[in-house]
Amino acid sequence: VSHTGVSGHYPHWRNLDDEQLRAVANSGGTVGIMYQSSFLTNCFPLARTTHDRILDHLDHVIRVVGEDYASLGSDWDGMIIPPKGLETCLELPVLIQGMLDRKWTETRIQKVLGQNFLRALHLLRG
Repeated sequence: VSHTGVSGHYPHWRNLDDEQLRAVANSGGTVGIMYQSSFLTNCFPLARTTHDRILDHLDHVIRVVGEDYASLGSDWDGMIIPPKGLETCLELPVLIQGMLDRKWTETRIQKVLGQNFLRALHLLRG
């Protein structure tokens, strides 16, 4: 799933439930957490959340199906309202610092930053 949130952390019609997370994991896929603020938390219209909400959604995916199935799904196409401070890829160090602050291992961080996506893409393409 290229870009979504998880309803186990924040219920939203666009977010995946735990059964859907398990289906993605069972297929060898990955779940990319998107940066659309309204899918991450209850925020006022046009308000922005913080990078912590992205990490909360990633933590939920990891708790439910494991770190091999969590990815970033930014969706920086100009049609979203990203968390404050994550408007472009230049701010990724903020997100990585948040991962480090949560005591994520280097291996987990590497998986979420791209290894899981590349693994799933390799499975898809053969």
